[in-house]
Amino acid sequence: MYVVCEQHLERAIDEFVEVYDSPPDLYLLDKVSFTDWTAPSTCDFCTVPPKYLVV
Repeated sequence: MYVVCEQHLERAIDEFVEVYDSPPDLYLLDKVSFTDWTAPSTCDFCTVPPKYLVV
């Protein structure tokens, strides 16, 4: 699972496919919510606020 900004979306997809050999599901963070999970405040690859959840 990756939480990424727009700039790092392609990198997260590439890494996901490399690890799991299948395409990920993509979600806009402002359109999803989970009861037991809070999105991090920064991208997994930089300090910019994240926009996408890659799972």
